[in-house]
Amino acid sequence: MAGPRPAGDVKLWFDEDLSPTLVLVANEHGFEATCNRDRDKLGVTDAELRTIAQAESFVLLTDDASDFRPMFARDDIHPGLAVIPGEYGRAEQQTPSARADRLHRRRGPRGR
Repeated sequence: MAGPRPAGDVKLWFDEDLSPTLVLVANEHGFEATCNRDRDKLGVTDAELRTIAQAESFVLLTDDASDFRPMFARDDIHPGLAVIPGEYGRAEQQTPSARADRLHRRRGPRGR
């Protein structure tokens, strides 16, 4: 029987503005991850994507802060929103995934 994933219960959804290769990077670091492409959701509206991701308890990762921050701000509780600025470029976008994993391991599950 497999042990617990290092990332615990954190699930990540990368929107179509970010590289779908980030799903593989996140999986390698123990996260359950998906993206619009893999879920056949290319072209859905931001509001539809937010609804789907939240209903399935995914943290949404995007570079579209101007659209998503106001939507998430209206919710008292949600799984989370993380913004990876697009100016990093596709190759550099993979670095924050590794940093998030190191932070999670240092703090432990549930921020403890």
